[in-house]
Amino acid sequence: MVDVLNTKKDVEVFLSKQRDKCKLGDVITVVITENTLEDIPFIASKYGFSMIDGENLEGDLIMIKLEFRQIFR
Repeated sequence: MVDVLNTKKDVEVFLSKQRDKCKLGDVITVVITENTLEDIPFIASKYGFSMIDGENLEGDLIMIKLEFRQIFR
């Protein structure tokens, strides 16, 4: 089961942890609620990720794929 990230803060905490684990080109998948969708591109780029795919799930859930592209830390 994938954790659902409900708030911008949840997304930021998750991506900050993933940034330390990821190598260039790694793809991660997150499930977010619809109300955080607008903030994802900004938050993702802040931590070196780019949004590469998305899919609507049941209810107001959305699955987003992010690729780690940050070259410098």
